[in-house]
Amino acid sequence: MAWPIVMFIGDDIMAHFGISPPPYGGNEITATPNCVKPNHKDGFRAHIQTTDPHTPIHVIHENPHDDIKTLAKGVKETIKILGKKF
Repeated sequence: MAWPIVMFIGDDIMAHFGISPPPYGGNEITATPNCVKPNHKDGFRAHIQTTDPHTPIHVIHENPHDDIKTLAKGVKETIKILGKKF
């Protein structure tokens, strides 16, 4: 997946836009909104089980409620953007 377009939506949301590669499509625009400023006041912890670079790090967020609300806002705004005719 290539993400040739990045759009900032407000001051707390960023969305990457790209074309879904085969076998997932090839003609569809895909957008992935994400939080630019995650809520750090509740803290994050990384649970690292191995030094293998192919094993993902498990990030633990004690209270992701605010980040989930921001992400939901980003999804709604991204849907509005994709629904506009230019």
